[in-house]
Amino acid sequence: MKVLSPLNANHEIVIVPRFYSNSNVVLTLRNEEKNEVLNYNVTPINYNGYTYLYFNESFINNTNYQLTVNNGLEVMYRGKIFVTDQSDNTQNYKITKDIFQY
Repeated sequence: MKVLSPLNANHEIVIVPRFYSNSNVVLTLRNEEKNEVLNYNVTPINYNGYTYLYFNESFINNTNYQLTVNNGLEVMYRGKIFVTDQSDNTQNYKITKDIFQY
């Protein structure tokens, strides 16, 4: 799960894709509550085994999205995004806290 801040309009997502692409890819975000879809054409930057994706968007706090990165018809990456303004230790933030036990 990736965590984004609603306080910034510029966002960076770092992924480990299924395969690497140097051409433009489509980053798709689907709001899980409203079922709204946002599409961004982005140029991936591949470095040290990671792919960096940059895009601009203003998000609403406490919103969940499904993330899909496509290169043509092939899916490079799937994941979840949670938008929160909690800036302290977001790496340990769990969206399912006290709901599921592992």
